Amino acid sequence: MKSKSSFRAGTSRLPRTSKLYKSDSSKWGEFRDAKAERDRDEEGLLYCQDYLLGLPRCNIGSPELDCHHIVGRESRPSLYFDESNLVWLTRDCHEKVHAHEN
Repeated sequence: MKSKSSFRAGTSRLPRTSKLYKSDSSKWGEFRDAKAERDRDEEGLLYCQDYLLGLPRCNIGSPELDCHHIVGRESRPSLYFDESNLVWLTRDCHEKVHAHEN
C-alpha cells in the first residue's frame, strides 16, 4: 500500500507526528501557499521539479503539487522555511523520492 503524504499546495496540514505540527502548521501553510503563488506560471500551474533530485523529468504541470523538503524537516529544522530547500513534486514523484530515501 502506498503511503499518503499530506503536503500539498493549497492545504495547511502537517503529519500530526511532526515535532513542528503544533507550533508551525499554520505558518507552514501560509508560507507554502505564498511560495506556490510566486512559483505558478501565467496559467496558474506549478511544474514538477523531479529533475532537481536526480529523477527523470516527468514535465507535469498542475495547479496543486506536493511541496518537498530536500533536506528533511526532522534532520535540519533550520531549513524548514528555506525556499532553497523546497521543490514541487507530483504525488508519484514525491512517493518515489521517499521510497528511495528509505
